[in-house]
Amino acid sequence: MGTRHSHAAIGDLEQRLETWVRHGLITPEQASNILAVEHGADLEGVRPTAPETEPWGPRRPASTTGVSLAGAGLPPTSLVAEALGYVGGILIVIAAGAITGQYFDDLGRPGRLALTGSAALALLCAGYLVHVNPARPAAGRLRSVLWVLTVAATAFFISLLADETFGWNGEEVAFVAASGAAAVGLELWRRHRWMLQQLAVVVTLAVALGSGVAAYLGGDVALSGMAIWGLGGSWLMLGWAGHVQPRHGTDLLGGAAATVGSQLTMNYDWGAALALATAAALVAIGVRLRALVLLAVGSVATLLVVPGVMQRYFPDTLAAPLAVLGAGVVLVFAALATATKWRRHNPPKRERAPLSGLGWMPIVGFAVGVACGVVLLSLT
Repeated sequence: MGTRHSHAAIGDLEQRLETWVRHGLITPEQASNILAVEHGADLEGVRPTAPETEPWGPRRPASTTGVSLAGAGLPPTSLVAEALGYVGGILIVIAAGAITGQYFDDLGRPGRLALTGSAALALLCAGYLVHVNPARPAAGRLRSVLWVLTVAATAFFISLLADETFGWNGEEVAFVAASGAAAVGLELWRRHRWMLQQLAVVVTLAVALGSGVAAYLGGDVALSGMAIWGLGGSWLMLGWAGHVQPRHGTDLLGGAAATVGSQLTMNYDWGAALALATAAALVAIGVRLRALVLLAVGSVATLLVVPGVMQRYFPDTLAAPLAVLGAGVVLVFAALATATKWRRHNPPKRERAPLSGLGWMPIVGFAVGVACGVVLLSLT
């Protein structure tokens, strides 16, 4: 393409390319090549690339084109600037915490609130001012980290406000702080669909559910665990239905939440059964969907659950460990056979939604059912 476009047209093209990358229509490298052509670079011999995904957000694969974006007039990716941004954001949080801790009484309530609120606002603005486009994946990573720190600083600010202004107890403070941070995290995730933003949302929602149940439905940790387990199951279903992307992110975070939640219920017989069923389901569904992330989470869940169950129900018998050993050997051979089969079939790299026809109502129904179960258990 020999025609040179104006700066306004190039800016509009960058915005459209960013949207296409975010929706998975093209890869970041393809977007960079398009921009390079628009700037007059010669891309003869460029090898087409298949769409790929990255667990921590869009990425640009190692280029085999030999095209220098800096030479094409595009802003080069600066690892130094990215690292300085990371360090600067972390230093804001550390400084706010150090000043608050050292001069906690001297600052007074308004000073403490102003300091932590200013830190959260500074991180938010810093992330917003980072210009993100497909040709600069480092900028996307920098914004992602800054906005995760924003969520953490917001939780700190709200916890101080709830504790010092309203005099709430620890569980109520945790519930309010996590809920407020989750609301901020959801909005930031809507604006910046990266894995770290999804992580911040799931963690804050899990803390809000666990602490809220403990504060208002009794202090039994098993009830909090069941609520977190329900969050994990709902998140997995959202990923399988294609409502939340990427699916490997929902598999990791939803599976982890379900595992942690089921672990917290193991003081009861029904909780031990729930933990075993959760671990088995994660492994089985991972095999069925060919989801390596889900298989890994299920394997970790099995490692955490089985020893505790054996120690509790079969403390002095040899038969149970031998049975577990035999099952483990069978699973190893099954894994080898499955891996061989997967290599033969050469599955596609792009993730598919296995339950694409699943609407919102079944997911909401599952969440409501778990909530009702938590309430009923709290009354018994």
